[in-house]
Amino acid sequence: MRETVDQLRAKKRADELASERAVDYERLRDLLKSGQWKAADQETADRMCEVMGRQEDGWLRVEDIQNFPCIDLRTIDQLWVKHSRGKFGFSVQKKIWQECGSPTDDNANWKKFGEVVEWKKGDVWKIYNELTLDLSTFRTPSVSRLFSDWIVRSSLVGMGGLFSRVKTCRL
Repeated sequence: MRETVDQLRAKKRADELASERAVDYERLRDLLKSGQWKAADQETADRMCEVMGRQEDGWLRVEDIQNFPCIDLRTIDQLWVKHSRGKFGFSVQKKIWQECGSPTDDNANWKKFGEVVEWKKGDVWKIYNELTLDLSTFRTPSVSRLFSDWIVRSSLVGMGGLFSRVKTCRL
């Protein structure tokens, strides 16, 4: 039996919002479609915590990042990349991180990464509320709330782990 156009569209929508853990990404998609970047950034963080059962904590541990389902990571990345016209997303962040020498230590490459993604200005690291998310700031990545303050305060293991996971998931 041939699928109707409506059935094919529904199947495509389901694939676009795929989740290993039955997380609903419709709100994220809608926020991104309407260009509400900060709200979408918060929604991304919330959904990532939901995927890993960390809603009450509101943040991910290194082991959560290392075990984050590729299906969900791909869904989030593809939504961000699609609706930002290739300016935001995990795969975009990974490329920038690699261009900056894939830093895992607090060194010149890490500082360069911070400057390129606009998490750092001069010698000062910004807090989340100081970050700008809009298409005119080409290199500001998504999921800033989850990682910016945490990475700056703790270690680069989380950032390296995130991009290692992105690589493993072939984004």
